[in-house]
Amino acid sequence: MLLPRLPRRLAAALALAVLLVPVGAARAAPTCGRVACDMQVLDNPGGDRGVAMIVNSGGWFSGTIKAAQWRSAAAPWAAEGWTTVVVSHTTGPGTGRQAIDDVVAWAQTLRRRHPNRPLCVFGRSSGGHLALMAAARGDIGCVVTEGAPTALDALGGYARTRAESVFGARPSTLAAFSPAGRPGRYAGKRVLMGHLEDDRIVPASQMVRFRPSGTALLRKRTPAAGVRCGSAPPTPSSGGSPTTARPSRDARRPSSPGSPTRRSSGGAERSARSPGASTADPHAAIGEDGRHGTSRTRPPPRPHGRRDRGARALGPRSARAGGAGPSA
Repeated sequence: MLLPRLPRRLAAALALAVLLVPVGAARAAPTCGRVACDMQVLDNPGGDRGVAMIVNSGGWFSGTIKAAQWRSAAAPWAAEGWTTVVVSHTTGPGTGRQAIDDVVAWAQTLRRRHPNRPLCVFGRSSGGHLALMAAARGDIGCVVTEGAPTALDALGGYARTRAESVFGARPSTLAAFSPAGRPGRYAGKRVLMGHLEDDRIVPASQMVRFRPSGTALLRKRTPAAGVRCGSAPPTPSSGGSPTTARPSRDARRPSSPGSPTRRSSGGAERSARSPGASTADPHAAIGEDGRHGTSRTRPPPRPHGRRDRGARALGPRSARAGGAGPSA
């Protein structure tokens, strides 16, 4: 008589064990497969602007987060009242899909912790690629990138080798993991991109490939003197009252000299003067050759990104990062 009762006792014990597991504990943070995931809050100034999530990634490798390396990236956001958080992702050959899952999971975690605050994701290079891929899938309505690859199947050299190692060697697979192949999934989201014109690893044409239909691509040449690459990342800026300008797809100078032009969600272009911008700086709409420009859809905070000779302006003077757009 003991044996027939054993399964019932085991079932009761298992049911009790399940009930004792805290609800949602397994989803508190990504597991990050082959490496231990990490998240560090670099600055929490107590402002209400939102949460800036920085993706720690280079060549789709995410090592231990070293706060000192990200202080310069976090400081401008924190100065504008954003809580800045750095997150890592799964690293290793064939872990591309998991890395994207990790970024999505981190965004969900921060959403739960800060349900009433806007979330914006920032990434450089492969970190920008993962941020864009996560935004195409998850509840992320604001993305800022620097030098992000958007068409993996069009990469060459070292960048192509790294992409094949992480995502797979087939061109069709690389295309499937490319933000440029998903334009419809960014509708209603705020995307701001910056790129060095002479980037030899991830060419600026990668940014052009991502451009959603109807968005403006502009350039701003910045003198190299006194500017260090990577010295200042994107950040929200305050002040400035944009003025209305007539929209045009032709190469032209904005109505306000020295001002980057952006296209609003309604299709009208507006310009806003950048503090300290030289009125002699040339601005023009980009052509399809992909040599220079910035791509925007309802732009988020103004970046002060990596600049060198031939670098582009990375954004309008002001734009509050809104909440998440429609889920992809």
